[in-house]
Amino acid sequence: MQPALLGVLSDPVSGVRVEAVKALGVLGMAQPEVLDALLNALRDADAATRRAAAMVLGELGVAKPKVLDALLGALSDPVKEVRQVATHALTRLPVERLAIGQRILEQLISYDVVTSNQFTADPVVDELFAALQQIVGAV
Repeated sequence: MQPALLGVLSDPVSGVRVEAVKALGVLGMAQPEVLDALLNALRDADAATRRAAAMVLGELGVAKPKVLDALLGALSDPVKEVRQVATHALTRLPVERLAIGQRILEQLISYDVVTSNQFTADPVVDELFAALQQIVGAV
């Protein structure tokens, strides 16, 4: 079944891709080719597909650096729901939460709207701070 599901991830209909991502999560498959497909889905043009991929990556709980990097990158997704699911997924990974917090801080420091001693109304920055508080506060 896995090869068929992986093939469906390139279907032109976004709803089909979303269901394929969810099916991979239900099957609990964490083989390298599945992780690579989910990481690609996390960069899909469709927000629902990206959201589903973030959710499944959190459910699989694979703490490989490329998964962590991809989920951290999703914290800057233009769609709020994707950012929220990525935050939740990060809390489910079996990694040191302070290390994730440090990576979020690095992301905040490099985020181009943040400048020294200035506050911003940018929702991505606000959510990165909220993610940092949620993840580090759960230690």
